[in-house]
Amino acid sequence: MILKRMEAETSEAVETNWAPFLDFGSELHEAIVNGDPATVLRLICEGASVHESLNGLTPLMNAALGGHGSVIPTLLDAGARLEEKDRCFGRTALLWAASAGHWDIVKLLVERGANVNVRSEVMGWTPLMWAAKRGDFEMVYFLSNRGAKK
Repeated sequence: MILKRMEAETSEAVETNWAPFLDFGSELHEAIVNGDPATVLRLICEGASVHESLNGLTPLMNAALGGHGSVIPTLLDAGARLEEKDRCFGRTALLWAASAGHWDIVKLLVERGANVNVRSEVMGWTPLMWAAKRGDFEMVYFLSNRGAKK
């Protein structure tokens, strides 16, 4: 009985609609969603912060969660912090990308130095756990070869 309840709760966590957590109100987010690194860079140069967001997710986390990989190098080069955690779930950009199944972004963040053994503060999940839950054995292999333990 406990296992069935746990499976249901885990299943719900994987299928959650994260849209309400995305920052839809800023020009920077619009540029992120449009996959426009030049506009992202221009807005940052004009004062947009790569560290703050109204909803607790940074622009890097929004890009990772939304699958907008084309702007991630620009955000990182502008000083976005790979290991910064959001205020709600305690997840890094890597954890947001893994939870959403954006494996191209997971690879990019890991190659840029993201900690593969990071755990979310609420659920305690790692990127490897998300890959296993989704049945993505290629990503399990990728993360394991880069030092993921659990």
